[in-house]
Amino acid sequence: MESTIAKMIPLYLGFENNVYLIGIHGMGGLGKTTLARILYDEFHIHFEGSSFIANIREDSQKHGLPRLQKQLLVDILKDKEINIQNVYEGVDMIKKRLCHKKVLLVIDDVNYLDQLEKLVGEKNWFGLGSWIIITTRDERVLIQHGVLRRYKPEVLNNDDALKLFCLKAFKMEQPKEGYMQLSQKVVEYANGLPLALVTLGSFLVERTIDEWQSTLNNFKETKGEIYDILKISYDGLEEMWKEIFLDITCFFRGNTKDEVLEMLKNRGFDAKIGLSVLVEKSLITMDDNEHLGMHDLLQEMGQKIVRLKSGGNLGKQSRLWLNEDLLCVLKNNMSLFSKYKATNAIQAIVVNCKEEDCSHGEFSEVFSKMSNLRLLSICHLHSKNTLNRDPNELRYLERECYSLKCLPSGFPPKELVQLDLKYSRIKYLWEGVKILGKLKYINISSSNLIRTPDFSGIPSLEKGIMKSLSELRLSWTAIKELPPTSMKCLSSLKYLTLSGINFVTLPVSISQLSHLEALDFSHCVKLRSVPELPASVTYIKAEGCTSLEPLPALLRQSSLSRPPSQSYDESSGGVAFTILNRYLQRLLCRKTGYETSPKRKEDGSKTEFQISIPGFRIPQWLSHQRLGNSMSIKLSPNWCNSWWMGFAICASYAMNTLSFFPFRVFRAVV
Repeated sequence: MESTIAKMIPLYLGFENNVYLIGIHGMGGLGKTTLARILYDEFHIHFEGSSFIANIREDSQKHGLPRLQKQLLVDILKDKEINIQNVYEGVDMIKKRLCHKKVLLVIDDVNYLDQLEKLVGEKNWFGLGSWIIITTRDERVLIQHGVLRRYKPEVLNNDDALKLFCLKAFKMEQPKEGYMQLSQKVVEYANGLPLALVTLGSFLVERTIDEWQSTLNNFKETKGEIYDILKISYDGLEEMWKEIFLDITCFFRGNTKDEVLEMLKNRGFDAKIGLSVLVEKSLITMDDNEHLGMHDLLQEMGQKIVRLKSGGNLGKQSRLWLNEDLLCVLKNNMSLFSKYKATNAIQAIVVNCKEEDCSHGEFSEVFSKMSNLRLLSICHLHSKNTLNRDPNELRYLERECYSLKCLPSGFPPKELVQLDLKYSRIKYLWEGVKILGKLKYINISSSNLIRTPDFSGIPSLEKGIMKSLSELRLSWTAIKELPPTSMKCLSSLKYLTLSGINFVTLPVSISQLSHLEALDFSHCVKLRSVPELPASVTYIKAEGCTSLEPLPALLRQSSLSRPPSQSYDESSGGVAFTILNRYLQRLLCRKTGYETSPKRKEDGSKTEFQISIPGFRIPQWLSHQRLGNSMSIKLSPNWCNSWWMGFAICASYAMNTLSFFPFRVFRAVV
C-alpha cells in the first residue's frame, strides 16, 4: 500500500493554486476504498475541512442525494443545524459555503455521473488547494466528469499478497512453521485480490492443517470466481451466524451495533457473539461509532445467496429488501398462475416504498399468508387494510407515515414486541383494552396522536423509540393530557419523553413511576407546574418551558416565591434547587447509614443528578464562580472523607435562538 501511495501523491504535492480531482477505479475487491481511506487519514489535517462520504452507490439509492450533501457540509462546517430541502438547494449551498475553503473530500463508490455533478460539480465550488478523491468501479464516470488524474490499483504481487494474508491468518508477516506451502496455494487462488486475501486469512485463523487442506479442496471447485472464493468463509459459519450475516447484507448495513442487536433480537437471534464472529471473520466491519459496514462484494454475495435459495421465486424468498420485489409479490398474489405468490418462506421485509407505487391496493390477504414473517418495516404503503391481518408471528412492525387515523380492529399480532408509527397521521392507537403481553416498545412521536391508549393490557411495556431500555417517547404529538390510568400501567419505565406537547400540568400519577430515572418535558411552553417526582429521578430536561413555576410543595423548601414572567430564575431556589436538595439528603442518608429504601445500592457505587432548566444566574451557594468556559479549584488534602458527597456543578450559557436543539457538554476532572 505504501508503494501505491508513493505513485500517486508526488504528482499533487506542492501545487496550492488549483483544485485537484483524483480518480481511483477498478473492479471490486482491489482496495480502492482502503486506499482512499489511507490518503484521507494521512492528509486531512492539512486542510481547512474534510469529509469522507462512503457508499455513495447504496446510500444515494436508499436516502437520496440531499442527505449526502448535508453530510458533506456538516462534516466540513461542523454545523449540525444545516437543513437541505432538495438536491438543487444542496448544490447551491455547497457552492456558496465552500468556494473559499481548502478541503479534502472523498466521494466513495460512485456509479452515476449525476452523483458527482450534485456533490462536487465544478472545481470552483471549492477553495484553491482542495483535493477531491473519487472511487468507482466505472472509469467512464471519471472520464465524463473530466477527471484527468486517474489511477487503477493493481492486484498484489505474490510477496505483498502473502504478507497481507499472513497478517490476517497468523497475525504476523510470515506463515507459521508447516504452513508455508498451504499459504502459497491460498494466495494463488485469491489472485492478488486484497478482499479475498483478508477474508480467507480471517477464515483460516487457528485452523488445523487438515482444515486448511479441506478448504483448498473446495477452492478447486470455485474456478477462481470471487463470489465462490468469498462464499467459502460464509459456508464455514454456524447456521445462526449465517442468518445474522444475511440479515445485515439485506437490511442493516450502516446501522449501529445497538440497533442491529435489537432488531435481530426481535427476529429470534442472540446476536452479540454472532456480530463479534462476523467481525473476526472480516465479513463485516465496525467503525469508531459502532456502525456496521461491509464490502460491496460481500453484500452482493449475501444477497445472491438469498436469491439462489428461493430458486428465483420472490414469493419463496426469505428476505425482501427491494421495493420492486415487494410490489411484485403483493400485486401478483391475486393471479392464479403467478409464481410470485407470498408464502411462509418470507421471514423479513424492510423496504421504503415510493408513494406513487404504493398509494392503492388491498394487501391484507397477502401479508396473512406470510405466516413466518417476524420483521416488517415499510414506509409510505398507503393501503387501508395492510395491518388488518398481520401474521401472528410478527414481532417487529414499523409503518412510518402510516396514513390512517386508527389501527384496525383486528390489530395487532399476539407476538408483537415493537410497534413504530412515527410521522403517521394516527390520532389514537386502538379502542378499549388490548391484551398484548409481549409489547415492550412503542414509537408514536411526531404523529397526530391526540390521546394515549389504555395500556392496562400491556404488562411488559418497557421501551419507546430511543435506544435505552425502559423508555417511552410521545414527543411532538397532539396529546393534551395523560390519563392517570395510563401512567399506573407503566411502572417499569425508566425514560419518559414528553417534549413539545401542550400540557398545562403533568399528571400526579407520574409519581408512581418508581423506576423513572430521566424525564424530558422540554419545550412544553404551556406547562405551569410539575408534580412530586419519584425519588429515582436523576435527570430532568425542561428547556423552553417558559410558563413553568414551582409547585407550592416545592416552594415550602425554597425562598423563591414566584419566577419572573418568561424568565425562570433558579438562583435562589425553585424546582431544580429543591429536587437537588432532596437528592442530596437521600445521598447523605446512604452515607450515614439511615437509608431504609430497598433501592439502596449495596456496592456503594456513586450516581449522578442532572437537570437542565431555564435560568439566568448562578445560585449563590456555589462557592467557586467565574466567567469563561473553564475553571480550576484547589481541593484541601482531606477533601475525600466520610462526609464528602460529591461535586455540584452549575453552568449558565446563552443559547443561539436559531438552534432549536442545543447540546452542551460539561466535563469535570479530579
